[in-house]
Amino acid sequence: MTIRPRVARSVRDLRSRLRDLAAASHADSIAVRDQSHEALRVEQERLDAHLDSAEQALGRARSVHDVELFFEDTGVHRIAIEDASTRLAEATQQTQVSEAALRARARQLRAAERIVDKLEDDHVRRESVAEQRANDDISGRRR
Repeated sequence: MTIRPRVARSVRDLRSRLRDLAAASHADSIAVRDQSHEALRVEQERLDAHLDSAEQALGRARSVHDVELFFEDTGVHRIAIEDASTRLAEATQQTQVSEAALRARARQLRAAERIVDKLEDDHVRRESVAEQRANDDISGRRR
């Protein structure tokens, strides 16, 4: 079965668009991952600031209830860090999935480009052979 050049170019153009969509999706997933990473960093800084204030807060504590409140706040910060870590792990996994999709789309595009190039080379070669035959016919005629 012969591959028609117009169809091959259409497939190449389609795969180019699909690769562009995959690249955009990957860029979005990278942005989400970076935001998740930033959120985790912020939560860790909040916990660090809370722990840095431990001396003053525990020094002002007048009852066991005040100490428990401080440790409860510490637990809240740790839960926020765990949530941010989970979101970062999910975003990182999604980034890896989108990266794999982008690689697959790029590979498909390269295959389509090779087919189009081969068809164009074959077309040029056939034209060259036809032109050479025409020149041979013209020069081989009797005068």
